[in-house]
Amino acid sequence: MKNWMMIAPVILMAACGSDSEYHRSLNVDLNGTWISNCHEFIDSETNERIAYSIDSYTFLGGEFSQTSVSYEDHTCRTETGADDNWYGTYSFGAAVLATDGLEVNRITLVITSDEWLGEPQHYVLEAVFRITGDQLNFGAYLEGETPELASSITYTKVSPN
Repeated sequence: MKNWMMIAPVILMAACGSDSEYHRSLNVDLNGTWISNCHEFIDSETNERIAYSIDSYTFLGGEFSQTSVSYEDHTCRTETGADDNWYGTYSFGAAVLATDGLEVNRITLVITSDEWLGEPQHYVLEAVFRITGDQLNFGAYLEGETPELASSITYTKVSPN
């Protein structure tokens, strides 16, 4: 029993170290600028297309910014002039299995937007992501449900930061 009590703190410290290394590795992989393909922007309440969009995310050391540019056409050539800009902080959670049976990484985005109602708005978004080479996909994370990545929106890394 005495030996177990001496070993337990070492095991706990090793586990914490590996989590820290895992999150540091995720940060290195995620850091940079990612640009999406042209995709439909759907109203979450009516489930109707509002516009087409190309999004860009820049992640760097726990902070991020996102710009979403809206377009009238499915080729994303004619801008509507309606752009959204968000920024905030992010942190990682534990990896979980997605609907395809492969691991995805949990991420919490604490978002601020200056665009809505003329004053900063804050909210928290729980999501999952997977990086494969220079491709990034996101999906929603809801406690108790198996997450699914959005396959219709893929981000390509264009700058490593």
